[in-house]
Amino acid sequence: MNVFPESALLYEDKDILVLNKIPALPSVADQSGDPSMQQLAEDFFKQKLFPVNRLDRPSSGVQILAKNSSAAAFYSRLLREKKIIKKYVAITEKKPLEQEGSIEGWITVDKKKGKSFFSLEKTKNAKSASSHYQLLSSSDNYFLLGIELITGRQHQIRAQLSFLNCPIKGDVKYGARRKNKDRSICLHALWSEFPVLGGDEVIRIFAPLPQDALWHFFHSAAVAFFNTKKN
Repeated sequence: MNVFPESALLYEDKDILVLNKIPALPSVADQSGDPSMQQLAEDFFKQKLFPVNRLDRPSSGVQILAKNSSAAAFYSRLLREKKIIKKYVAITEKKPLEQEGSIEGWITVDKKKGKSFFSLEKTKNAKSASSHYQLLSSSDNYFLLGIELITGRQHQIRAQLSFLNCPIKGDVKYGARRKNKDRSICLHALWSEFPVLGGDEVIRIFAPLPQDALWHFFHSAAVAFFNTKKN
């Protein structure tokens, strides 16, 4: 893809753009040299943009880009201070043992393998990793989980669900049986909630699910998860 799809724009004000990242497209430039969401947006809006959050290339959903360095600093600070709520949905190949629970432990990144490992015990160079999940729905072969990401470590959700023996559909790096045809994984940043720079308003951004038959099957459960008042 070489042209920014206008349908990917979820929200805009004088300081930020919020996009619905396309599956299998880099959120920012990477070693592949393929066009990224940031690059496509910069070309379309004809201005420099600053990434606030990054999503793994095979995943999709809410991506925030700042229009200036001041906004980038403000929203990056909110992210560090855990004042940006981030909730995801994932389609997994197996059902978790518990309907709902917290996953708290430690993430270690192996840079050579480009992979993260989750453990309940702290190891050298490990960083704390915490999230909360709940089972939202199921089909004959797959399960939809809603996930609140509390920390934001590299590949955190992917590594934690692999640890629970619930690999994400398409995520062969973390134990899935096979790849998705479009090289995506079924992990979607469904919504984000955060205060707006320079005001008291709090916005809640919903990113529509990818256009896929299985995602369509789980659409109602994902919308219900978004509409819940529980944080």
